Amino acid sequence: MVGDSEEDDVESSAITKKSDSLKGNRQGMVRCEPTKKELCNGANKWKLSHLPADTDCDAFTKYITPLDPWEGLSTAQLQEIVDNIYGPGHFSVDDNDVWCGLVSPLSFPHHCHCC
Repeated sequence: MVGDSEEDDVESSAITKKSDSLKGNRQGMVRCEPTKKELCNGANKWKLSHLPADTDCDAFTKYITPLDPWEGLSTAQLQEIVDNIYGPGHFSVDDNDVWCGLVSPLSFPHHCHCC
């Protein structure tokens, strides 16, 4: 509230200063993990083209895509499948990477994406 001997601009100035300090706090925040969109190189969804360059996308489509997406593969199970197809240790599967993103129930159907 503005006192009787003060103008409205005093209150307005105080509100602006408080608002600026809040903005400063928000701008100083550091995000620790990239968003899924950043992980997808700006795309809204994972695509086969996001797989590592030396991935045989035909093998992915033939052997991994037909798996039931609602089965809920764990990262370890998917790693085992990838190892069986591409060779042990050739690719590493992590929770939020392209491999898991492509087999998640929300990513189906894969046949809409080209390699």
